Amino acid sequence: PDVLRQFRRGYLDSLEVGEFDMGLLNYQGAVFAGMLSGLEVGPLLKAADAALDQMAAYKITAYSGIAVHLRVIFANFREEEPVDWPELEASSKRDVTTETLDQSELIFDSMLFYTRAVLTLFHRQYELSERLIRNSVLISHGEVSFQYIVAECFITGLVSAARFRETGKRSYLTTLRKLTKKLRDVTKARGQFWIHHVLMMEAEELAITLKNKQSPRIQHAYNLAIIAATKAGCIHDAALTNEMAGEHFIEHGSKEMVGDYFVHAVDYYAAWGGKSKVTDIKQRRKKYLKTLNDPNRQRPEGLTADGNGNYLFGITRDTFTGAITSRCTELNVFTDRSKGGDGHGNALVLGSELGDGLDGSVGLDDDDLSVLTDID
Repeated sequence: PDVLRQFRRGYLDSLEVGEFDMGLLNYQGAVFAGMLSGLEVGPLLKAADAALDQMAAYKITAYSGIAVHLRVIFANFREEEPVDWPELEASSKRDVTTETLDQSELIFDSMLFYTRAVLTLFHRQYELSERLIRNSVLISHGEVSFQYIVAECFITGLVSAARFRETGKRSYLTTLRKLTKKLRDVTKARGQFWIHHVLMMEAEELAITLKNKQSPRIQHAYNLAIIAATKAGCIHDAALTNEMAGEHFIEHGSKEMVGDYFVHAVDYYAAWGGKSKVTDIKQRRKKYLKTLNDPNRQRPEGLTADGNGNYLFGITRDTFTGAITSRCTELNVFTDRSKGGDGHGNALVLGSELGDGLDGSVGLDDDDLSVLTDID
């Protein structure tokens, strides 16, 4: 909430001096920040729609790509619109090193590739994701913002681990190790909010390099990454890590070690609003979801019943009124046009540097968290 209030102030300051395009660029950037921080997909989709509405109202066309492309994947994850796989395939086959790119459309193109790389990563289409994130990184070459670093290190790192599994090519392992080190260095410099990304990548490295694929070290590494992601509030990453762990143990014939990984992945995806991922896992891994509908089972960390049959993340209930407050309340206020503003609705805004605005800690010392070097 504090970060979102800072976003809103920056947005209003820009509009006050007539810099509508910059204000709305910040607005869209805040939606992007919300996605990276694991805020729920439903409110993020509303925020993206509100950003596009405001751009239309102000007749702003520059920088529209952020909201346009974020909206696509939010709607896909929500199952409000189907994934356009032919379009994803076509986009992945573009080669930005040979295209003549319109310099005024670089944000649009970069976000097109980045958002689709995220979508295909979550849906386990790793070859597509590899080509998409490569184009995003090439377009953003020289960019030093935290968005770029996350895109390059985290997405490319996880995709490289998956492609090593699929192909056995050592170059993918080299890339994973290089980017894990780079992201660890970044977290040391900018705070531990993103340390769970490092832990996820380290867990994947252990999983693909240890000869004993049933090693407790691998399970411990995944579990540590899940805990850190949950403490950071990034429940989409907690869901993804649960899913990765389950897939690893199935792939290597360790069905007894799958445990509740897929059940908890569904729990976190559902809380995040990722309906397409809930559907995906229910279809692919039904046999591992036998306890999913057990009302007495223990829910994963951070999820609380809302009284309507849902388990949500980071909610609080008023003792006297029973009213629910979620971590997206601030986000909802910004997109609620009945809450005041300038007539076009309130807004989210992004500070000049995403990494400087998102402070946080998993409550553990950075040097104590490496699953590659600190576990005997």
